[in-house]
Amino acid sequence: MEFGLALSGGGARGAAHAGVLRALKEEGLTPSFVAGTSAGAMVGALFAAGYAPEEIEGIFIENAQRVLDYNFRDFCSMIWGLATKTRVTFDGLIRGERLGRIFKGLLKEKGVVSIRDVRVPLAVTAVDINSGRLVMFVSRLPQALPGDKTVYIDDAELWRAVRASTAVPAVFKPETVAGMRLVDGGVRDNVPAAILRRMGAKKVLAVNLGYAGQQKKEVDNILEIMFQSIDVMSFRISETTAADADYVLLPGIFDVSLLEVDKIPETVRRGYEACMLQMPSIRRALETKTAPPPDSVCAVPCMKP
Repeated sequence: MEFGLALSGGGARGAAHAGVLRALKEEGLTPSFVAGTSAGAMVGALFAAGYAPEEIEGIFIENAQRVLDYNFRDFCSMIWGLATKTRVTFDGLIRGERLGRIFKGLLKEKGVVSIRDVRVPLAVTAVDINSGRLVMFVSRLPQALPGDKTVYIDDAELWRAVRASTAVPAVFKPETVAGMRLVDGGVRDNVPAAILRRMGAKKVLAVNLGYAGQQKKEVDNILEIMFQSIDVMSFRISETTAADADYVLLPGIFDVSLLEVDKIPETVRRGYEACMLQMPSIRRALETKTAPPPDSVCAVPCMKP
C-alpha cells in the first residue's frame, strides 16, 4: 500500500514517531513518502536515510541527553546586557551544535550527505525568521504552483536541513542556510501533509503530537509557559495543515514537554500503542477514498480546556 507519512514537531514527544513507524512496520505498512517538521524531521530524515524504526528508537534513547548543549555563555551575556542596558545578541537557549554533529554522523553512516541522497522521497520544513517565508527542503523539486511563495531547496546537506527544522524559536539558535536564518518549520507548517500530495502520495497519514485543546496542568515556570505558548499558537496552524491528510493520529502525549528527554522511552511506547489502537481505522482510511469522520482520529479522549 503506497502512502505518505507526515510527522509533526513536538520536541521530546517526537520520539513517539519512532513508535508509530514500528507499529506500521509490524502491520506491513511502509511509507513511500515522508515529510517532517522539527522532531518529525529528525525521525523522517533517519527513516528516509535507511534506518529501521527500531534503530531510530535506539538513536533517540542513546542521544537524548547529549543533544542539549545549553548556551550558558550567551545567556550570561544577555543578563549582563540587561543590567548595563547594552545591546547583546542572544538567539537561543540551546546552541544546537551537538544535534548537528550527531545527525551529520548518523546520516553519513548511511551514505547520505545531500537531501537528494535519501532512499525515500523526503520533505523537511523550516521558516525564514526574517521574511516569514516557509522554506521546504525536498529530495526533488515539486511542480510549481501559481502563487506559491514557498522557498524550495533540493541541494542542501540533510543534517543542516534537520538542524534548521528543529530550531524552536528562543529555544534553539537559528540555522543559517542559503543566507537565510531558519527556525522551526512548525511556525508555518507543523503537520506537512500537503507537500506529500505534491510529491505523489495518493493517501496521507499524519501524526500530530502537538497541543489539541487539552487541559494541561503545572504550567508554572518560564520554560513551561514558553513551551505551552508555542504549542497553543501552533494549534490552529496544525489543524489547517493536517486537513490535507486522510487520517490524523493524535497520540495525546500532551503531558510531556519539549525538553523532557528522560521520557523518550515512554513516548516511543505511547506512540506505538496509539498507532496499534487505531490501526483498523488507519487501514480503512488508507484503503478507501473516503476519509473517516473527524471524531474518529483521536487515540485518546480530547479533553476541552
